[in-house]
Amino acid sequence: QEAHQREISALRADLEKTRKENKAIEERAALSYGAQKQQALQNEIDNLRQEVRRARDEIKSCNEDKDQAEQDLESTCKALVDAGKECEERIQNAIVQERMNAKDIETRLEAASLREKDLVAEIDDLLCKKNEIAASLARSEERNSWYEEGHGLADAVRYQ
Repeated sequence: QEAHQREISALRADLEKTRKENKAIEERAALSYGAQKQQALQNEIDNLRQEVRRARDEIKSCNEDKDQAEQDLESTCKALVDAGKECEERIQNAIVQERMNAKDIETRLEAASLREKDLVAEIDDLLCKKNEIAASLARSEERNSWYEEGHGLADAVRYQ
């Protein structure tokens, strides 16, 4: 019986040793699974961090593009406003120039009209003088004709 007792004690010791080894293996397996799980989670965290960095970089790039587009838009708007002002100024200058030209033409037209009136008056005066001279000539010729007839000179003038 003692041999049985020793054998039972030995078996119990082996059983306890095997249990401890199994427990150690299970703990290592659990640790290994936990480590794998933790590594997987760490990898996922790293991937997410990289995605966040890429997203931040994209946001930064988009903001820079947006800022540049806003600057371009502001520059374009300013250029359009300046062009509009310049165009308006040119139009105003052209209007002033045309008004000055029109005034100059009006002045020249008035001067030409006055000159025309003066010339028409001068022509009228000359026509009156011509008519007076023609009338005076006709009277003189008539007097000469009466004188020649009265003194017998009409035939002498004819034969000359």
